[in-house]
Amino acid sequence: MFEWLIFNTVLPLLPTPVTWGLSKLTTDRKREFLNLLKDGQLCFYCTVIGSVLIKDLVSRPKVPLLAVGGLIVLLIVSSASYFVSALLHDKLEEKALAWVSIGAAVFTTLVVLGVRHLEKLL
Repeated sequence: MFEWLIFNTVLPLLPTPVTWGLSKLTTDRKREFLNLLKDGQLCFYCTVIGSVLIKDLVSRPKVPLLAVGGLIVLLIVSSASYFVSALLHDKLEEKALAWVSIGAAVFTTLVVLGVRHLEKLL
């Protein structure tokens, strides 16, 4: 499980805190961490880890249809979150959009990790 978290969560999400940290050190334009996430970038992470799990599940002899269906719903919600963030960000509060993005990433990670554990795919 630790290996999965490193390669599928920590490393893919690393550019955001690195960008924030480097901007603090190298530029006079100091940005808040949540400001980096206001456009729904984490929704792409959600889509990727969910899609990879769906691929892993459907390649098995006995496909867990409930898990696949739940993941498809999760991908639709993540895509809708990105749609709202990308197209309506000027009409909504930026910090709220960032927290939606963070919540989607945390929730998707927990769901994917749970399904992988139950299906013995870790």
